Amino acid sequence: MKVIDHEDSGKLSAPGLVPAMLHEISQPLTTMRCSLEISLMDPKDQRLQRQSIEQALKDTERVIAMLEELRVILGA
Repeated sequence: MKVIDHEDSGKLSAPGLVPAMLHEISQPLTTMRCSLEISLMDPKDQRLQRQSIEQALKDTERVIAMLEELRVILGA
């Protein structure tokens, strides 16, 4: 799954790359936090908790995929 939009490794030194990557990673983390906060709003609502946890898991997988792709790009 390609989650970081890049044309080639020659753009790794482009000044806007790091800010763009930070934004791409911070967005799912923010969504994850919101999902988990929502799940805490009504501890008796199991459906809401399940949906929030499922969303957080999807966002976790997205961040992991981005970090793995970044590792490949950087050759780490």
